[in-house]
Amino acid sequence: MRKIYRIYDYGTYLLIANTNASKKHHSHFTTIGKNKQSVMDTCHMLIRLMEQERIPKSTFLLKSAIRLVSNSKYKNKLYIELEKRLNNENSYKR
Repeated sequence: MRKIYRIYDYGTYLLIANTNASKKHHSHFTTIGKNKQSVMDTCHMLIRLMEQERIPKSTFLLKSAIRLVSNSKYKNKLYIELEKRLNNENSYKR
């Protein structure tokens, strides 16, 4: 089975790319001031979540997943979850 997602190490950041989609399907993860292995583990966790079509708990990872996935049904599910979270954040600020 061919891997859909690939992690590239550019020193100050890691990049996850969807190899089955256009170049715009990628996300950056900074390693500056962070443990690089911890950031790499987060990237691997996000890839597993996307392969299983699960929704990340972190809003940052949710936004990254939206940028990475090319499956429109799963992407729509992620957008719906993001909208719910943003609406909840706005209701607390009032």
